Amino acid sequence: MFCKNCGKEINDKAKFCQFCGEHVAENEPEKEDQLRNFYYKKREYNRKALKQEAKDVLKKGNNFLMMIVVLLLVGFVGGAVAATVVGSIIALLLEASVFWVSKNLLMNNKVDLDLLYKPIDDFSYALKIIGAALLVGLIVLLGTILFIIPGIIFALSYSQTIRIIADDKKISIGDAMAKSKDLMSGHKWELFVFGLSFIGHFLLVIITFGLWTLYLAPYYTVASTNYYFYIRGLEQKPVDQITTF
Repeated sequence: MFCKNCGKEINDKAKFCQFCGEHVAENEPEKEDQLRNFYYKKREYNRKALKQEAKDVLKKGNNFLMMIVVLLLVGFVGGAVAATVVGSIIALLLEASVFWVSKNLLMNNKVDLDLLYKPIDDFSYALKIIGAALLVGLIVLLGTILFIIPGIIFALSYSQTIRIIADDKKISIGDAMAKSKDLMSGHKWELFVFGLSFIGHFLLVIITFGLWTLYLAPYYTVASTNYYFYIRGLEQKPVDQITTF
């Protein structure tokens, strides 16, 4: 069965999720089916729909405010420790932390601050995230130094690597990068345009001397996570072969 909180596959007899600690004894079969369908339902690409879904979930309850709190906390911690070598490494884990929170928001319509600590509750898992982030960053940097355009292509190709690892502790860095490259094959321009569609908001950030970031950051973060769900939904896998999440 699947945990109703984090969506990962767990033992059918488990009372607690080994990934997030959620009590799952009362997980309903229909809930499990909903989680499977959430990730793997096939959708025609609709940029407006993906962005609107992000807006809609942020409007519920105090989700918008809580996402601002999450991003401020991450920004504060990242800014405070990034000046040191160890701090820079810790900062690399924050991308996975934000993904866990935004993923749970889209799935369960709530912001769970406890999920910010998930990438650091397993040392080997944390090392894998850090290693992947460093390797992808190095590849993108080298590509940018060479001709700029290759750097952009590499960035788009490996853009889902950290999210893939965040969703699957067992996957290797190489396999995660290969899967990201495979997922983005034929979709790099699509993702590039998806990012460009926020250009008006980025201009508002400049015009408002940064204040508009309080709106844009949660919106862009959740919308980008929703794009990941879309791109994973294109995988041609029967339901009984889904073991990643």
